[in-house]
Amino acid sequence: MAVVTNDGDTLAVRKTKAIEYYLKNGVAEKIQDALNMMFRDDPEDVYGYLANYFEHHSISPTLTSIVATKAWCVGNIPGLSLNIYCKLKGSEKLAALCLTPALEDMAFLDAIQSCINNFMVPKLTGLNPGHQAKIDATLREAYSIYKTEQARVASDSLVLEPADESAEGSQPVPPKPTKSKTKTAKSPRHSAKARTGDKSKTGLMEHPLGYYAVPFTSQAMCVAAAAIRNIPLYAHLRQLAGVSVSDGYKRLLPVIPVLSGDGKGKLNCLKEILIIPPSNLSMQKEKQKYEIYSGVQKSCEEMRDHLEELLAKYPSIAVLINPLAIQDSDNWKLLTEQNGHHCHIIEDRSSLGDQDDVINCAKTAVCLGLEDYLCVADVLEKAVTIKGNGTAVIMKMSALTTGHFAIDMAMGVDASMVYLPSFDGELATHINRLLQVEVELPEMAPPADSRFSVRSLSPRASPAAC
Repeated sequence: MAVVTNDGDTLAVRKTKAIEYYLKNGVAEKIQDALNMMFRDDPEDVYGYLANYFEHHSISPTLTSIVATKAWCVGNIPGLSLNIYCKLKGSEKLAALCLTPALEDMAFLDAIQSCINNFMVPKLTGLNPGHQAKIDATLREAYSIYKTEQARVASDSLVLEPADESAEGSQPVPPKPTKSKTKTAKSPRHSAKARTGDKSKTGLMEHPLGYYAVPFTSQAMCVAAAAIRNIPLYAHLRQLAGVSVSDGYKRLLPVIPVLSGDGKGKLNCLKEILIIPPSNLSMQKEKQKYEIYSGVQKSCEEMRDHLEELLAKYPSIAVLINPLAIQDSDNWKLLTEQNGHHCHIIEDRSSLGDQDDVINCAKTAVCLGLEDYLCVADVLEKAVTIKGNGTAVIMKMSALTTGHFAIDMAMGVDASMVYLPSFDGELATHINRLLQVEVELPEMAPPADSRFSVRSLSPRASPAAC
């Protein structure tokens, strides 16, 4: 008499199905391999060893959902919290939680939230968070659909309703005169937008609604991928960038403005006093002149001589960002050749724009940030290209960077420095991340850049009481 199981199969059929199932998935071979390796390694935690072994053979994680909700950011300013849910080892789990930068405009905030929840999540669902290039391409596609939909809604709203003819013959009532309550606008040089570091609070509003859903989500997915792999974010970014592990990590140099002149008023030639020239210093093409002081103009050669005199007088100046107009390529080259050995001559792409002649400028380093390319994969690809040409990379903290992402990205691409504008309440976060990295990587090599001599960032111990 044959034994019948609950599902109607005989015991013999059941055994055959089990054998086929285990052979198909290679279970017996993997168990045998795991036992042999465990016996060889003799681990203290036997079951932990087995768990780690089989974790590498589990199905790749896939995104199941992103929930963008409103949250409070630095300075009690609203922002968004991006909750990344993925299917890990057969069950849905919260892979990462990321906060966006502060966003003062609620309409701007609502648009980003809507773009993520309603347009990006359906496109991203089922993708592996670790495939950054595919993630970023999908984000751009989703945002394109969002823009098309917003344009359609705006077009529909412009359709005028038919006029009400019930009040035919009636005279329109003139509006009551009202007193103007418009206040005199404050001078731009004293506004919050003009101060160094406030770009993160106001500069975001210069772009269309929903525009920054792309970089915010791109960063969040990258953070989730690193968390799933249980490795530091900078290590995950380093692998995405294709930087060799054998190169090792080098100590990252923070660049922080200590005094801001804002490039306005009588003194136009400096933005951060004695630290960084203004990135918007322009040359009058028809006259080939620079106006560095109010009413004082210098030729291209005189401007280069002026900068060289400044560097000679103040040898502690270590960085010049966009010191000359991009059209002045000959003087860029001379300035770099004569001073590049002791001072970085840097090209900041976010300030110079997407002009082709930017590439022709001679420089020792290029300043990159998420506002230049929006997506993580694009920034990594550009950084690799720049380093491949023998030029150093300086990563820039910007209005689009969430948390301490700029620090980890700089470590990931093996950048020379990271530019940290002195945002209120945020600077300490980045300095603490640098300190944390030093603890995690105590054997970090000193900077390869001979222009600088930098010691550890770790705080000095307080002197013992006498």
